[in-house]
Amino acid sequence: MVTTQPQPGSIYYPEEDDQVTESAKHAVQYANLLSALRMFFQPRADVFVGGNNFVYYQEGDPRKCFSPDIFVVFGVRPRPIEERGSFRIWEEGAAPAVIIELTSASTRRIDTVQKPRQYATLGVKEYYLFDPLSEFLKPPLQGNYLDETGHYQRVPGPELDSPALGLRLVLRDGWLRLLDPRTEALLPTLEEAEAEITQLRAELARLKANTEGHK
Repeated sequence: MVTTQPQPGSIYYPEEDDQVTESAKHAVQYANLLSALRMFFQPRADVFVGGNNFVYYQEGDPRKCFSPDIFVVFGVRPRPIEERGSFRIWEEGAAPAVIIELTSASTRRIDTVQKPRQYATLGVKEYYLFDPLSEFLKPPLQGNYLDETGHYQRVPGPELDSPALGLRLVLRDGWLRLLDPRTEALLPTLEEAEAEITQLRAELARLKANTEGHK
């Protein structure tokens, strides 16, 4: 990722949150959700999927920011992902439509009280909370949907439809997965995606060997 260096007299907007990951399961869950969403929306240049990037919502004040675990924005201007270290709403002309937070007992109050107020004010349509270690959320997956009054309506899991994403959030063996309702297939995890690539490469090598063998 390209890190923007501040110019003399300019306002510096830091790019990535350097918070320590809560647990190994949080880290794996984060990586799988981020990769799955990026692969799913790869064909669309107007969609940005971010993870632990700072989102700034007031020009000129770098204190006015938040850093979601996972967020998805629709209607952005196309540009390479490496050019978007931080996300500045006034530059993009769009705010996150969906946010997924991987919560824990240590961030419980922030995730369930402070962030919903902030996200609702900014018009985030869908705010999902997942408790990977099942420390306090019952069930561990909760959805918050913004209503016409500007308030969230909370809906418990274990399965939640995301109208904005066109996907379904489901729990499988203690993990949060994303399911495409059109195919009823789960979006692949990093491990599954790598295994599929390995299988395709092996199949291509076999076909190439068979073709050369018939020459």
